[in-house]
Amino acid sequence: MERETVRAFFVNGIGLDEVGEKDFAARLKEERVRWHPDKMQQRLGGKVDDKVMRDVTAIFQVVDALWNDTWKKGG
Repeated sequence: MERETVRAFFVNGIGLDEVGEKDFAARLKEERVRWHPDKMQQRLGGKVDDKVMRDVTAIFQVVDALWNDTWKKGG
């Protein structure tokens, strides 16, 4: 999984330019909860393949980094 592809997906999917940094940060915060590995394990009943969890963790790390970068800018 390419980190830049995941990052672009969230930036373009949420529409940073359209919603502005503050709303973008708020939506990323929601995505952080949605993609948190523990939350995903819980949703899937704890029966999750290792590869799936690696992908979930990778996605979470991208979203978390993006949220932190946006938050530091004042989003």
